[in-house]
Amino acid sequence: MIFKYVRHEEIGFILWPCSGDLWHKHIGQLAIKMAGGAIVSAGFVDFDRGGPRCHGHSESLGISSKPEDSAELAKQLELTPRP
Repeated sequence: MIFKYVRHEEIGFILWPCSGDLWHKHIGQLAIKMAGGAIVSAGFVDFDRGGPRCHGHSESLGISSKPEDSAELAKQLELTPRP
């Protein structure tokens, strides 16, 4: 299963099931309203082979996943990152 995510500088990662009805922009705006700060990356994540793999680009926010996102998400979830 693929999830969407936004990474907020204070809250960390917010994940939800991939759906056409809920965009990155919606979650990003909610996170900023709740905590201030900024969204630092966004994209998609899958867990097919053990650890998370963050990838892709958010068109609604105009930002991409970052190379360190997979390891940082694994750390937040207390999982082992993919090699």
